Parts: sequence; structure tokens; C-alpha cells
Amino acid sequence: LDLQYNLQEYYANSDMPEKSFDPKAAGYEVMNHEEYVYNKNCTSCHGKKGAAQWSGSNNLQHSKLNYQGTKAWIQNGQNKMPPYENYLSEQEIEAAAKYVVQLQELSKQEEEAEK
Repeated sequence: LDLQYNLQEYYANSDMPEKSFDPKAAGYEVMNHEEYVYNKNCTSCHGKKGAAQWSGSNNLQHSKLNYQGTKAWIQNGQNKMPPYENYLSEQEIEAAAKYVVQLQELSKQEEEAEK
């Protein structure tokens, strides 16, 4: 599930006069579903890039968990992290786990580029 939060589609299907609205040109950040779910639910402890360790949270960039492990951790919680299985839908848990894996991969790429 890779939804694009794009206002352009909304305006194209509405009766609003501004049908050529370009959110990027207007300075709005357009993000995919995974990033949206992560930003809404995870940044308060892990930060935008997953490296913040607020409230005793782990640095997600250096996590050794794969997608399945990350998904299980989000779903069931562990240590100081509460379980999200009753708070997020299955699709939202999957989206957050995918985004955490993307953050890990991006961090590895940045580290390799610095060498």
C-alpha cells in the first residue's frame, strides 16, 4: 500500500476552482503513506530520521531488526515502547515498519558515502 498524500488529486475531483494546485510548488511537503504514518505516530520519541532517543527510545537507524521484527516490535511493544496493535490498523503498522526499514537503509547509504 503506497498512497500518495497529494492535494492535486483532491482538487482535480472537486468543484473547487483551483484545479491546478501543485502542493510542492506551493511549498507543501508531499509524503507517502509510510512517512505520514511514521511522522504521526513515531517522531515524538524517535525523531524524523529515527536517530532521536527521546524517552529512552532506540535509535532506529542502527536497529538490527528486519521488516518482520520491526513490525512485531511496533505491534507488541517491548521495553519502554507500548504496543500499537490496538491503536494502529494492520496497514498502518506495516507502513510504519516499512518506513523504519527505509530509514535504516538511508542511514547505511549515508555512512557508506562518508567513507
